[in-house]
Amino acid sequence: MRIGPTPGITQMYNSQKVSAPQKKTPIRTDDLKLSNQAIERNFAYNMAKNAPDIRSGKVDSLKSQVQQGTYNDSVSTEELTQKLIDSFSM
Repeated sequence: MRIGPTPGITQMYNSQKVSAPQKKTPIRTDDLKLSNQAIERNFAYNMAKNAPDIRSGKVDSLKSQVQQGTYNDSVSTEELTQKLIDSFSM
């Protein structure tokens, strides 16, 4: 049996040669720009979120005024009612 030149196989290997790597284009990254209004809202949200649910200093003051009988309700019922209505009709 005689084995001769194999040009077909040689051509196949030559066609699969790795070419030089191409220059990679820089990868774009995400960019986020917040408006001043969004930054202010975020700040206000965080302040409200971190604020205590009960203002103990104010509660203690009112409690002592009620116990001593010196508490004077200076808010009229009409003003309170109007503020409640306004807050629900946003």
